[in-house]
Amino acid sequence: MRDYKDTTNRGFGFLHFDSELAAVTAMRHLRESPIRIQGYATEVKPNKSRSSSRNEPSHVLHISGLPLDIQYLEVLDLVKERCPYFKSLRFMAAEPGNFLGVAAVAFEDVTTAERAKERLYGTTVGGMLIQEHNLSFGRSLYEDGPTNTLMVLGTPTSPDAAFDFRRLLDTFECVQRYKLIKDKITNKFKGFTTVNCGTVDNAWMMLEWFNREHPQYRVAFITSAYEYEENRKSRLAEGDFTIRSKLKSRPERENRRSSD
Repeated sequence: MRDYKDTTNRGFGFLHFDSELAAVTAMRHLRESPIRIQGYATEVKPNKSRSSSRNEPSHVLHISGLPLDIQYLEVLDLVKERCPYFKSLRFMAAEPGNFLGVAAVAFEDVTTAERAKERLYGTTVGGMLIQEHNLSFGRSLYEDGPTNTLMVLGTPTSPDAAFDFRRLLDTFECVQRYKLIKDKITNKFKGFTTVNCGTVDNAWMMLEWFNREHPQYRVAFITSAYEYEENRKSRLAEGDFTIRSKLKSRPERENRRSSD
């Protein structure tokens, strides 16, 4: 594992197994016959993955092990040729120009992503043969389905940079509202922004733009407060009293900016 900020080695890693029995057997073997890496003794501990499997299907496909000097257009050309129905390509990076060697390809649904995985297997990009261990499914960008609102993580926290980011969002006609989230106590920017794009298609377009031009941001779909409140009222009217949320809808502002 590497630190997400500067990609330095964090001193630990994960081994994934098909079953708990296989993991226990491997751990017992490694403890009975310890191995050393670069002269350092290794320590083995059990860990339970958040997902049931490393390759649990999702609509996001990761291509890992890519050369760090590979060009974005090289991977883009391959993806366009082998799976033209993709929605977005992101070179995963902690900061601009700091590529981590993993490309995340987003699709509209799981079936399309599974088909793309089959079509990318055995192809070559940047002199590297894409093998089975280079292809895995990543974390989904939405819960139930794509929405018209995005959450952008890693946005500027300094006032000057936040102002520039606002000016950038103002250049997009499809962006109806946005909010740079602030800490309620310190009044400082917290580093994430909600962007309402009006329609799902516009949200996909903005997600693709962010992933292409600013891969250091992590972008996912969320439900806007207004739509969440409307859905909550509808469910309450139908007799569903299990909802505990107290989100309140806000009137739409003429000014799309909001930072409180």
